[in-house]
Amino acid sequence: MFVPVHLLDLTGSTAENAILFGAYYRPFVLAGEWWRLLSMGLIHGSFMHLAVNMFSLYNLGSVLEKAYGTVRYLIILVLSTLCGGLLTLACSTNAVTVGLSGGLYGLMASWFVLLGVRGALKDPYMRSSIFRILMINLMINFMPNIGVLAHLGGFAGGLLLGIALSPDLAASSLKRNSMISFIMLVILLGARIHYRPARIQEMYLGTDIKVLSMYSRYGLSAHAHRMAVRLDALYDINYLKNMF
Repeated sequence: MFVPVHLLDLTGSTAENAILFGAYYRPFVLAGEWWRLLSMGLIHGSFMHLAVNMFSLYNLGSVLEKAYGTVRYLIILVLSTLCGGLLTLACSTNAVTVGLSGGLYGLMASWFVLLGVRGALKDPYMRSSIFRILMINLMINFMPNIGVLAHLGGFAGGLLLGIALSPDLAASSLKRNSMISFIMLVILLGARIHYRPARIQEMYLGTDIKVLSMYSRYGLSAHAHRMAVRLDALYDINYLKNMF
């Protein structure tokens, strides 16, 4: 996905290219493209962004896939990414968001669970190491252009799923309650999204038109028209549907 976003100049803008190929973009999500809550994890803003996330994925994944098993590991990664997207949708303004960081924060949280269950936190050196990791990641979230909400949502989802799906944890009631808490978290975020005023104050009609035009050009004319109608309703205008 990095190649078409950054090497194919289809829209004239990297941000608009990212939207075209699946980045999180609030109006398009609310207009029905809910898959963007997951596909955002496949899009990255720069080669360094991609490299850092893939390095983190390799290091966390190589440990957690063995510990949790492939299926449970993928569930944690995918649903943590989804939680990051849901929290972003529930609380953010209109902005383009990309990256797998929500899923990676979920993996990090489940790694902490794994260490706790296996007694590694009793080691002072390990506790000190985890504290440093947390501090570094906390400072990262104060940097510009960082999706803090995606990180928080992913971490919360990964923590609850890490407990619920832990193969080493014998306390069935704790695992059950963690899964119930995860489901409640998703429901609460969904309710926040549903009851939040739908009208978007920051309208970027030029961006919308470019992306919808690309849809039409590459054989998705019917979808472009449906999106235009839904965006008009979202913005409370009567403009886009007449163009597509």
